Order: sequence, then C-alpha cells, then structure tokens
Amino acid sequence: YLSVGYIDGPDSGVQALEPYVRAIKKAFNVLVAVDALPPADNAWIDNTYAMGVDSVSYNLEIFGQDEFDSMCPGPSRHIGRQRFLDALSYAATVFNDGAVISHLIVGIEPIENTLVGIDELVRRRVVPVLPVFRPFKGIDLRHERAPTIGTRQLSSVYAHLYNQLRSNKIPMGWVRDISV
Repeated sequence: YLSVGYIDGPDSGVQALEPYVRAIKKAFNVLVAVDALPPADNAWIDNTYAMGVDSVSYNLEIFGQDEFDSMCPGPSRHIGRQRFLDALSYAATVFNDGAVISHLIVGIEPIENTLVGIDELVRRRVVPVLPVFRPFKGIDLRHERAPTIGTRQLSSVYAHLYNQLRSNKIPMGWVRDISV
C-alpha cells in the first residue's frame, strides 16, 4: 500500500511511484494499492493501472459539498469534489470490481451526508471505507463541534454500507484488512 500524499501536478504524484511499483511487482508476487489524490485527467488513471497498480484510493473523506469545502479547503480549491467523484467513477471502469476505494470519515459531518455518500459511491462501483472521526488533542477544526455518533447509530451506518455493497455485488476483499 503506497501513499503519495499531496504533490502538485497533473498526475498528483503517481508518476513518481512508477519505478517502485514496477520493482515491487518484479521482485514479489503481491498486489499493490496506491492512495493518492485524483489526477487532473483520466489518462493518469489508465497509466496508474498500466504501471501495475492493482487498487487505487482517492479519499474524498467528507461527502457533503458544504462540509467538504469547509473541512477540506485545499482539495476543494485545487481538485474539487466533482473531480474526486468523476475520477472514482472512471477508475471503477479501469480497475477490477471492488478495487477502487474512498474514505468517508464518519462523525465529522451529519450522518445523513455519510449515508448519501455511501449510496453515491456504491452507485459508482466504489467501495467506501468508513474510518470513525477521532479528534486529536490540539486539533483546531475551525468549525462548530463535529456531530457526535453513538454505537447504535454507528452500527446502522456500517450495516447500511455492508448491505449496499452486498446488494450491488461489489467485493469487499480489498478493504478487509484496513483498520478503521
């Protein structure tokens, strides 16, 4: 699992990973996943797959437009929420079913947004991964207090995710070992 972080440019840093992906694939019989920001155009998604990447993750993190703009101002300005969604949709046509992933952080926006996000991502054949928001000491979120979520509500969100993936026959194997 290779992560790019933020690298400015049309490929969002994926090209820098190519020699590592090729070396890993040549030396080991393993699957390679890449976590990056969406590239500027879909040709880079094709290139990512062609270099040997087996799974790709473009983490939207927050589904609601207003919350995305507020909580993710850099990605909102430089990439845009719609580009995340378009790149995820296109990647799902390139990579194997279940191999395109996007995190939606649970508990940082209204649960209704997360549920709509799950439905929208699954409709696009993307597997949502739902890490639970855990504020760290000293973090300034620069917005009103994040919504609280109880165990019962959290279990209903995960049940919704599971049911959506199962009913749409999207494999969950790529995400089973991701700790959230």
